[in-house]
Amino acid sequence: MTAWRHTHTAVNVGSQGNPNSGGEWRVYIYPTTMSTSAQALSAKAVQKELNRDFDAAFELHIKAAESFIHLAQTLPDSPAKTNCRTAASKALERAEQIKKVKQDVRPVAADPYSAQEQGYILDRSSLVNGHRFPPWQLDADIRAEGGTDLYRDPDGQPSLAPSDSVRWCRPAAALPSPLSIVDTTLLPADLVQNVVTDCSVVAAISVCLGHQRRFGSMLGLSSLYPQHVTGLPLLASNGKYAVRVFLNGTWRKVVIDDTLPFSPTGQLLGVSTGKKQVLWPPLIEKAYMKLMGGYDFPGSNSGIDLHTLIGWIPEHIHIRSAEFRMEGTWSRIFQGFLKGHCLMTLGTPPVSNGGTSHNLLSAHDYAVSNMEDDGDERYLTFLDPWRGSGSTSESPRTLPNSPGPSSSSLRLTWRDTCVRFDTIHLSWDPSLFSRSFYIHGIWKVAKALPRTGSSVSIISNRARLLIRGGDSREIWILLTRHIVDKHEEPHFISLNTVVHDDSRVAYSVDKPSVHDVYTNSVHVLKRFIPRAEDSAVTLIASLEGAENDIRYTITVLSHVEVTLERKSKRGFYCNTVTGTLTSRTSGGNHTYPTFMTNPQYSLTLRTDATGEVSHANHRAPFCFSVKGTKDVPFNIKLVWSNGQRVTELFEGDVVADTGPYSYGVAYGEQDLKAGQYTLIVSSFEPRQQGTFELALQSLRAFDIELLPMEGAGMYTKTLRDAWYGVMPAGSPSFGKYHSNPLIKLSVPTPMHLMIRMQLLQYSPSVAINLTLCEMSGTDGIGRQVMSSGPYSDAIAGVLIPHTAIAAGDYVLLPSTYTSNIEAGFQILLYSTGGGIETSWLRH
Repeated sequence: MTAWRHTHTAVNVGSQGNPNSGGEWRVYIYPTTMSTSAQALSAKAVQKELNRDFDAAFELHIKAAESFIHLAQTLPDSPAKTNCRTAASKALERAEQIKKVKQDVRPVAADPYSAQEQGYILDRSSLVNGHRFPPWQLDADIRAEGGTDLYRDPDGQPSLAPSDSVRWCRPAAALPSPLSIVDTTLLPADLVQNVVTDCSVVAAISVCLGHQRRFGSMLGLSSLYPQHVTGLPLLASNGKYAVRVFLNGTWRKVVIDDTLPFSPTGQLLGVSTGKKQVLWPPLIEKAYMKLMGGYDFPGSNSGIDLHTLIGWIPEHIHIRSAEFRMEGTWSRIFQGFLKGHCLMTLGTPPVSNGGTSHNLLSAHDYAVSNMEDDGDERYLTFLDPWRGSGSTSESPRTLPNSPGPSSSSLRLTWRDTCVRFDTIHLSWDPSLFSRSFYIHGIWKVAKALPRTGSSVSIISNRARLLIRGGDSREIWILLTRHIVDKHEEPHFISLNTVVHDDSRVAYSVDKPSVHDVYTNSVHVLKRFIPRAEDSAVTLIASLEGAENDIRYTITVLSHVEVTLERKSKRGFYCNTVTGTLTSRTSGGNHTYPTFMTNPQYSLTLRTDATGEVSHANHRAPFCFSVKGTKDVPFNIKLVWSNGQRVTELFEGDVVADTGPYSYGVAYGEQDLKAGQYTLIVSSFEPRQQGTFELALQSLRAFDIELLPMEGAGMYTKTLRDAWYGVMPAGSPSFGKYHSNPLIKLSVPTPMHLMIRMQLLQYSPSVAINLTLCEMSGTDGIGRQVMSSGPYSDAIAGVLIPHTAIAAGDYVLLPSTYTSNIEAGFQILLYSTGGGIETSWLRH
């Protein structure tokens, strides 16, 4: 906070309300950046108005009013707050006056990244599970000497069923003395999870305690108030505590009293510390349970819990996934763990892989207390604090023949750990990165859209980051869905990162891949290394299945300068096209013969464009995206083909694409010249079906038109057979050409034919040909009418183009270049007239 001065003539704030002002300077305390910004905006608006630039003046007056309103919201009640509101009103009045003078004034688009909009999102996300948790600000009454009146939380106690078996008591009344808020001898193994099934929270507190012991930190401890000047929590004489948590995009305050749940027999039902009777773990647990809607909350995992309790970055590694790399994962985690940069817990699957013989509980979180590498073998030591029904502190669940420092420790090799567990929950110290910032957003549900199984149910928002001075170190992006109610339906989210640079990439047609699956977790973490020193990345945050607006936060962590592009200049002309992948039009990726059946569009980028890109040879930004169901991986390819339908891709054909196939949403951008292109939408596998929306943006005017499928408007017949046994006679050079399969066509009237032949299972070693001949005699081969051309190993097969033929009998002869080839094939027969009869003369 700082002081700054201005007079009445600056923004109509300075001397108002002061009867003795006489034009004197007044001093108010404002946040520096916001106050300077509001003052500058107001001054610019006045200048633009004097210059009769009413569009610019109108926009600046609106933005100045927004800045003053936001500033007033951040200030306590004071003359400064009142003056800011007055300044906002005057700016809005000037904007209204401009509208009267210029009725067609250009409307002002809302800036989703403005301080006002970002603050609005954080404020709306303060209401969680029926209680309001404001941004962190320590109250004066959160102190050790809080008076003689014991504080009772007006929100009541967190729910815990069955309520008739719970006694809420102050620790001083229910536990024997002496009680302490902190005990330096407390060990992770001292924590006991009793009746409450919040294993992930207890494991989170346990790894914080382990970090305290190993590195002298105050993880977890420093979240509890009141505090000593050293940062250690203190006992509050009035029983009022505040816990600082990171939730829904900012640090927030959870206020509790020190009443804790006990059983009728006097057992603490939540986490306890045994005979040491240390209070900070159960108080932290209670605050978290209040935040999550009660001790009976549905549960989470320790990564989610630690992100809330200490603000560390969660990373969830699924051991069963195809992307899991056992050696690389160990090396990365081990280095982070030894340096204190990483906390680790392990999760078992719903049915434990180890079985009861290993005493691993299913769907349970274990706190990792140590990692070892002696050169011959690697070990993890982890703790199980569970002492619930069927188990006591005297008979803990342990692995047989597993040595450890305490009765609740379990020790496994890294290889066995990867067999027995299915999830690794990591939490990384955000101070590993020198730079970070947040982007808050809203997935807005269009209420008018139908929510049926065939409609597009994905909502996606984009943000563009500019990277300066990229190096070989990773940039991390964390997407966090805001929590509203523990009873809300699970929502699936995804984060796609599309990295761009200024190089002209030659797009490859190698084997395609898939990424960016959806998860019902509240977090998605993406890690990437920029491809160039200066580049950009488009973030696509997606949500599936929501019926109401959902808020989210994106956290950007880096070692280099990363900034948010506030206003995109990449799309002046826009269009959205709806399409459908059906059993007939879903052809899969370009390695399938059916790729040619995918929806294809003729795209014409006109030469008339905005600004400096009007010349046809100048490149202009073009953005393209597709979204559909979360279960279908999508891709878009732009091909230079004069807007004609494409049957197969070759090196150099693709001028832009969306990269690896991405579930639900795919996005790409490229600077393109004016001209005609073909745009192809595809799923990864054939017959993956669903509705999609194709969205296009460009600085050039453009036209988009769906191309008809091959054979559209013609009669179609499909014939299937195979070369096998003595039938694969090969090409004429083998001397047995007429021994290949023969199909008789009886054409009743003159018409046009078009015929395609494809292998049922593509093989690059099989080259094929299809020839149409007149029929001679009963089964003879007469004069050749048309051929598909040279033998070809094209994925899409071979084609006899449009050919006019007279009525009569004809023979189709499919063949392979070499003999003794066994392979299945299909023939697609298109005709402008009906009534063609087909029969096999030899097959």
